[in-house]
Amino acid sequence: EEYFFQHYNLRPVEFAQPAHQSGQQYVSFHVVYFIIISILQVIPSISVTNGTPTTLVPLSFVMLCVLIKDAYEEFYRYLKDKRENEKPIDVLIGDRFEERTWESLMVGQVIRIRKEELIPCDVLVVKTSDPENRAFV
Repeated sequence: EEYFFQHYNLRPVEFAQPAHQSGQQYVSFHVVYFIIISILQVIPSISVTNGTPTTLVPLSFVMLCVLIKDAYEEFYRYLKDKRENEKPIDVLIGDRFEERTWESLMVGQVIRIRKEELIPCDVLVVKTSDPENRAFV
């Protein structure tokens, strides 16, 4: 049987494009304002700083701190997603259940969920062990 879907893998973060994660900081109104002020400070005829961009150093420091904070948060999310993807789940293979990881789960596979067990969010409940066939999520 052939599947046309990707593996079930939590991946809200793409590390291939580091400019994307910090790109939000560059379009902020406040950042644009201080960049314009820094550019205007370079022009000696209109600058009170004699052509020295005094706002550039503090702005660069703040942007560097934000970049480091964002990188730390993204890396923490990556580690958390990796732990989630490595959790075990029972998958029906043939006529018996085998323990696999969440990241190896494919669309359309049947899984067994036990009481109080964490489950992937996009599950279709087909059958329950409840006499009235109820499931509480």
